[in-house]
Amino acid sequence: MKDYMLKLSITFMITSMQILLNMKLLECSKLSPRVFTTRYGSLIGMMIHRNGLRPVEVFSGLQYASTRQTRLRFIPPSSSLEKWIGNRVFYNTSYRGVCPQAYMSGQGISKRPINYLKRLENIEKHVVYQAEECLMMNLYIPRKGKIIFFHHRSPL
Repeated sequence: MKDYMLKLSITFMITSMQILLNMKLLECSKLSPRVFTTRYGSLIGMMIHRNGLRPVEVFSGLQYASTRQTRLRFIPPSSSLEKWIGNRVFYNTSYRGVCPQAYMSGQGISKRPINYLKRLENIEKHVVYQAEECLMMNLYIPRKGKIIFFHHRSPL
């Protein structure tokens, strides 16, 4: 009987922690009130709120072109084949594989500035899943922003 009660209390604690964690995640991200209509369907992003920062609308894993599953491997990509019916919601978990990344190691890495090394540490967790068909993008739109800037030195 004691073993059963112990297992029950552990299960209750784990379930409670999962519920609290999910509530915290929902507090940080909510569905965006805006709906964007494209020729592929309607998009709804997630509003991400971080402490001390303005809200950002996120569309993760948005496909912008296709290679038709490697049939046209060395030919320029065609327009996206991805279409959906109704509204497609881009959750925080819908990130897709990034392009294969080669990182410096050994002697070359020691010559890099410390800020570069810190940035590599920060993005390392985001480049775990890499795929050759990386014709997707994660779009971050400031709630009141009007300009999108792509930095040419970004490894992502």
